[in-house]
Amino acid sequence: MIRKLLTLSAFLLTLIASVNNAHAEIVFSNEFLIENAASDKWVIDVNQDTSSNIGLQFGNKLTPSDNGLINWNMASGYFQSDHDIDLLQNQIKDFGLESLSSPPSSPVDGQIYYNTNDGHPYVYDGVGTAWVDLAYVSATSDKVVSVGPGLDYATIQSAAGYLNARSGGIMLLSAGTHSITSVVNLTNITMIGKDASKTTIAVSGDGQMDSFDTSFADLTLDINSINDYMAIDIQNGSSAVYMSWVDIDIQDAGDVLVGSNEPIAPTVAIKMVNCEEVGGSGTLIKPKLSANINPSSTMYISSASGNSLLQFNDWDVTIAGYGNVYTSGAISTIPSNTIYVYPGMNLQGAINSLSGGGSIVLLPGTHTINSPILITNNSIQISGYGDKSVIAASGFTSPTDITTAAIQVGAANGTSPVDNVSLKNFKLTVSGDSTAGTDIHGIRFTGGSDHIIDNVTVEKTAGQSGTSATARMGIQILDSTTQKLIRPRINNCRIFGNIGASAYFTDGIHVTSDPAFGGVFGYGSGITGAYVEGNSVDYVRETAYVFYGAINSSLSNTRASRMGASGGSAYGIFLGSITNSKMDGNVFSGSLSTTSVAIGIESFNAGSLKETKDSIFSNNVIEGAGNGGIGFGTGFQIGNGANTGVHRNTFQNNTVREASNAGGATAFIFRGNADDNLIADNDMDGGTNPWAIGINLQSSTQERNRITGNRYNNVTQRILDAGTSTQIGVMHREDSNPTANDDQTIGYYIGTIWVNTSTKKSFISVSDTVGAAVWKDLDSDTVGEEYRWLNIGAGIMSSATLGSIAGGNSAAILFDGANSSNGAWSFPVPDDWQTGTDINIDVFWSPSTSAAGNINLDLSYASWGSGQTISGAGYTTLSNIVATPAVTDQLVTSSFGLTSANLAANRMINIKILRDPANINDTYAGDININKIRIRYTGKKIQ
Repeated sequence: MIRKLLTLSAFLLTLIASVNNAHAEIVFSNEFLIENAASDKWVIDVNQDTSSNIGLQFGNKLTPSDNGLINWNMASGYFQSDHDIDLLQNQIKDFGLESLSSPPSSPVDGQIYYNTNDGHPYVYDGVGTAWVDLAYVSATSDKVVSVGPGLDYATIQSAAGYLNARSGGIMLLSAGTHSITSVVNLTNITMIGKDASKTTIAVSGDGQMDSFDTSFADLTLDINSINDYMAIDIQNGSSAVYMSWVDIDIQDAGDVLVGSNEPIAPTVAIKMVNCEEVGGSGTLIKPKLSANINPSSTMYISSASGNSLLQFNDWDVTIAGYGNVYTSGAISTIPSNTIYVYPGMNLQGAINSLSGGGSIVLLPGTHTINSPILITNNSIQISGYGDKSVIAASGFTSPTDITTAAIQVGAANGTSPVDNVSLKNFKLTVSGDSTAGTDIHGIRFTGGSDHIIDNVTVEKTAGQSGTSATARMGIQILDSTTQKLIRPRINNCRIFGNIGASAYFTDGIHVTSDPAFGGVFGYGSGITGAYVEGNSVDYVRETAYVFYGAINSSLSNTRASRMGASGGSAYGIFLGSITNSKMDGNVFSGSLSTTSVAIGIESFNAGSLKETKDSIFSNNVIEGAGNGGIGFGTGFQIGNGANTGVHRNTFQNNTVREASNAGGATAFIFRGNADDNLIADNDMDGGTNPWAIGINLQSSTQERNRITGNRYNNVTQRILDAGTSTQIGVMHREDSNPTANDDQTIGYYIGTIWVNTSTKKSFISVSDTVGAAVWKDLDSDTVGEEYRWLNIGAGIMSSATLGSIAGGNSAAILFDGANSSNGAWSFPVPDDWQTGTDINIDVFWSPSTSAAGNINLDLSYASWGSGQTISGAGYTTLSNIVATPAVTDQLVTSSFGLTSANLAANRMINIKILRDPANINDTYAGDININKIRIRYTGKKIQ
């Protein structure tokens, strides 16, 4: 390379000469050497290399360390300079790269070559993409600019001007506020900030963004006091606005984010991902009629960065996954038929958009409504996150009819029922004023099939709910004008009022079909397969539950408390027109009215003949004084004075406690026509105040009712029977003894057993003569002598032998006349033994000869209970002397009395019988035969 330096020097000298006014020329042919005082050498050597560095100096000074030194470094093998070399401004011309038809075979990082085939230069990057096409890089790199202090461009306007000349590009916006106060063209431009919390585009005054296919990401759009009402002016044609993680603050009510000034309304696709309106009172886009945007434009929302809503007025919107959007237009969803609704979103619009059915998910928070939610499509489900998802109904203005509800399913007048609507896992609060005209129901269904209300809380927060035709219910499910209500289910719901605010619904839950009350109670088409379970109603004005017009239905495991909140007449539950149904395991407590009825069945006279039949009412608990209550005036009120029938029903195992302070309270009262009912095994307890009557069969038209096994406590008159052929069962329980007047006229026939639940004594009727009934005390009047026998062969001990007499036909134990003989036996105290009486032991024996004399038998006995130690010291010995009959084998009895003081129930008795011929009282010389041993005692038995 040094050898070629001569030619380079000649070129440089020629170049130097060409830039001076005076021309000088040095010509040499072989080699040229210059050496200064410091022995620095400048050598041009044609024939040979030099071993030292050589340099070439340019400039005004010839000192090597000054400007202009180019030095050849011998050790490294390259030229170097101690200053920058400026290659701009054409100072080095006609400089070319290595030109090849394919990449060099052994490239190094940073190597550049020109490809003669495709006409592109390439640089080598051995770490990344190897050969990089510099033509491609130069074509795109000028479309990405940074905007902000000290960056490529200071303002969005200047950066946009640059990118407009390149048909668009990308702006990288620095943290901070970027103001737009004049019109800027953002066609085909993407704006990217640092984050919505760090980067803000502030549009104000004459500021406006003319947009065609414009994108915004990771920034805040702050719109404030703009003169042309729109921040983004959509240009002519089919355009798109895309936003990702953008917060929007449209501060003035008359301003919008997107609009158009084009003479022909453009079509725009607005796509917003994780965006929200964080403040202000403006909207994203004007309503369709005034927006100057083609109505066929599409709005697409995906996800959300917060709970603030995107306001779209009446535009149709597509939601992907879930989106925080408000619109009165149609809402379509991806995935289809599922909409996640944020608080403040248009819940009604979301429901309406599911014309083919689908699911609404109420996200946590308060969803405020001031007009009814109407569900008029089949197969709609609304579900939430329990009491965290709240629908707050308030501000309903003067409802014009009794059907107004916060949530109405099917046409309010019952003419257009829908099917398969499900409400689950949310809370509904209802606020009305103190007049019935502006108060509303909570949830109301009119007709249809397979509806479900599950785990829904309905709370009355303000207002009183009227009465009669203006009554308001927490949950009301009715039939329709054209068909039955089929298989409705209400499970695990809670309906309650606000005690502190004296706010309550009239009734809690209705499942009803009662044309006598029209739109309040139903239309008379009927209900089948209703299932109401696990619900709770607390603090209502009148009735907790109404269950009317149902067949093959069930109401179980529900709870009602503090009914009668206004102090007037109230029911725990009212039932009517019930067939083949069951009411089981319900609890009614805390009556707040002295005249209230816990369970009323056919107790209204309204309308035509009604019947409840072939149903079961069992295991229900009535606790009038619970939850601060003052007792029920009536436990069960069954039937009324006219036009009702109650037939073939079972009232069993119910508990009726706590009569009210008012006199005349009745546990069970049957009115009107009630036939063939069973009233069995119920507990009636007046509690603090006695029930005046336990069971009252009030009318002579009531036939063949059966009363059996009921228990009475603190009941003044147990049974009052004006019915015909009433049967009092064989078992009757009460807290007193029977009298002579408890006779056949009130159903106590011969054989009836009466148990006094207070003293635990039992009686049996042995005469049912009117006014002269006779009752025997089973604990005293019916005792008698009882017998039991011991196995004689099982007790043989010393000298006694087992044998027989009567030619071997009768077994006997031989006690001989020469030696002491004995036997021992154990047996339990008989379970029917009358406590306090002796137990006698009768020993039947016979002499073996006809000789005369006396027999002395001793009997020792003791008794032990479980856990006691058996000891010989505990025995008592009795003696008995009996003369022989002087006839061989003639039966003689020796008797011993075991005193009651030594006995007790559930004990074991041990006895030992001894004959000692050496005893001076035993004068018979022969053997005797022990033929049998009898236990004789006073036992309980019916005579």
